[in-house]
Amino acid sequence: MLARSALDHVDIFVNIDDLPISKSSGGQFWPILGIITNAKRRKVFLIGLYHGDAKPDSTEEYLTDFILEAKHHFLLLEGTDDDPWVQVVPVSWYDDGFCWWPPKFKSKDVSHFINLGYEPKKKTWESYPARVKKTYATYAESRIHENKVVQNEDIATKEDEKDRRTRRSRKIYP
Repeated sequence: MLARSALDHVDIFVNIDDLPISKSSGGQFWPILGIITNAKRRKVFLIGLYHGDAKPDSTEEYLTDFILEAKHHFLLLEGTDDDPWVQVVPVSWYDDGFCWWPPKFKSKDVSHFINLGYEPKKKTWESYPARVKKTYATYAESRIHENKVVQNEDIATKEDEKDRRTRRSRKIYP
């Protein structure tokens, strides 16, 4: 068990390999396994599991969700229903074009749910059609950009701004 003060960061080693189910079928598991390398007690744990009848055509097929969750914990969503809205939510609140939302809560109340790490309860939470505008690693960063979107400002990141400054415009001559 990890003590709270034992680590100021976590280093995770990730391994992926195929695991045939049987010789008679083409079915395979592709487990994504992890181990915390800077912990005193190291135990392998399952991060995700892909199943298919053959080797995946590309790594994106089974690693996309893992990479999204590992790098970007928060999404800036835009509602696609009749009443448009913009909201920052954890990655786990977004599923296949829908945002899960606690029942009878306004956005100010929901920040408490987000800060405490609540997971959606799909039996009681409501879902709303949405699309991802941008992904962020931290809640604070995503909230800053959420306010810009609400105020109709550009939500370009520092990297985007740097790219824009270094691009040269090309003149087209008739």
